[in-house]
Amino acid sequence: SNIVQLRISKMQLHGRDDDIKLLRGKLRELAKKKDVDAAEENNKYEGINSNLILVSGTCGTGKSALIQKGLGNDASKIGCTFTSGKFDAKLKCPLSAFSDAMTNLARYITVEHEKKRKSPPGGGLPIATLIRDQIQNEFDEDDVEQLRRVLPGCAELLG
Repeated sequence: SNIVQLRISKMQLHGRDDDIKLLRGKLRELAKKKDVDAAEENNKYEGINSNLILVSGTCGTGKSALIQKGLGNDASKIGCTFTSGKFDAKLKCPLSAFSDAMTNLARYITVEHEKKRKSPPGGGLPIATLIRDQIQNEFDEDDVEQLRRVLPGCAELLG
């Protein structure tokens, strides 16, 4: 059988150079902020940066390819976590892209937590435990239950 495999990673994005530069510039800004935050003495969650880069636009304009090309590989090289979500028009749920991204992020964090079951290098608690503790300290049980309903893929991380 003839199977054709399309390798998106080798494809060029035409006319998006300025957009890629902007995304990479924002990523560098976040990385610098992460370094500054980690250097502060009393930072309880040392090295944790909770900033987002959000991209929106019309369906079919190449947002996913732009983000993957502009941020995907570079993010991991500088110690940032990259996640993305796709809007599913069939679900008719306005937050489906956000929910998908948070599910992917929760899955990544949980998998990393399993890999590093013991304390991470340098001591301290694993990131999944820190996140779970922070959520449980900040929200009451009803709020956490609401989060579980809105973000079902995050249930394990939410505790």
